Amino acid sequence: MESTNSHQQSASALLFNQYKACILLPTYNNHQTILEVIRKSLLQTNHVIVINDGSTDNTLAIIKDEPVQIVSYDKNKGKGYAIRQGFKYAIAEGYDYAITIDTDGQHYPEDCIHF
Repeated sequence: MESTNSHQQSASALLFNQYKACILLPTYNNHQTILEVIRKSLLQTNHVIVINDGSTDNTLAIIKDEPVQIVSYDKNKGKGYAIRQGFKYAIAEGYDYAITIDTDGQHYPEDCIHF
């Protein structure tokens, strides 16, 4: 019998693929919460892009082995800039849609299927 979690994962993955959609995770110094957000996002789709907005903590070291695409730059330029860079990258990679999720844990990746 298939569990609810794997059914949701399969449904989410199919929808992300069907609509050529990805999850964008703009981040700045969220080393304490980013790994959990990434892993929950990966349960929804393997199309996850992290935009490192010049973090000065160990964010990059924490996520370097995760199966996500990473856009990173050295100087913090703000969330708006990070999101725009994420959208540019997503378009260049062939995505038609993107959902942004903050990496501080205030949003739930499992809610993506409702969008």
